[in-house]
Amino acid sequence: MPYEKYSAEIQKAYFAIKEAKGRTPSSRDVPHLSAILSKYHTWNQFVAVMENKSYYDKVGTISDEKLLVEIRNLYHKLGYPPRPAHYKRYRTATLRFGTWDNALKQANVPHTMVKNSYYTYEELEYKAQQIKQSGEENYSWQHLRKQYHYPVSVAVKAYGSFDKFRHHFGMEKRVFHLSRMSVVAAYMTLKRQHGKVTVEMLSNYFGCSSNVMGRIILEVNNGKGFMDFKKQLD
Repeated sequence: MPYEKYSAEIQKAYFAIKEAKGRTPSSRDVPHLSAILSKYHTWNQFVAVMENKSYYDKVGTISDEKLLVEIRNLYHKLGYPPRPAHYKRYRTATLRFGTWDNALKQANVPHTMVKNSYYTYEELEYKAQQIKQSGEENYSWQHLRKQYHYPVSVAVKAYGSFDKFRHHFGMEKRVFHLSRMSVVAAYMTLKRQHGKVTVEMLSNYFGCSSNVMGRIILEVNNGKGFMDFKKQLD
């Protein structure tokens, strides 16, 4: 939307509103905001021009090439294509290039967007490989999300299901084991903190399901369940 086409209407509206309301108009007051931003990039810059004042905000007017250089540098720093949340000037970039996807393309950042998401397959791949390289063995949904803040729901959307995601990255389901000493230590810690302990509290502590925790208690307590284990420690 070219600014020049609407400039007379915009300026007339700006000064009419300023006179009528006795204040500087806001971006909601003046028509054709997209045309204004396409020319001035920020509302404050437009206001400065209307008021014949110099202006430079925290972002300032920035060239397209500098935006692209910053996006490329951020890509190399992160190790995967940045999302808007990673880049302070993302609104300016999407305004200049139409969409965030186009901004990445113009910056020559290789990427494949997950449908209806700002995440990319490259980010999912990078973070999954980092988790594997850490020596992690617990690849449960809850543990990946809680311990690593991994976007599991996005991965499920991208790969079709949680099982397909884990198979893709070689994160096949493994049998989760704990020593009796570890379970006893966790029990005593939770008891000191909360005054009581449940199977659910232990499962949250270790990042596994209640069913898995129940199996582990049977393993470390000679085939006897949680109530017997609890009686021994209380």
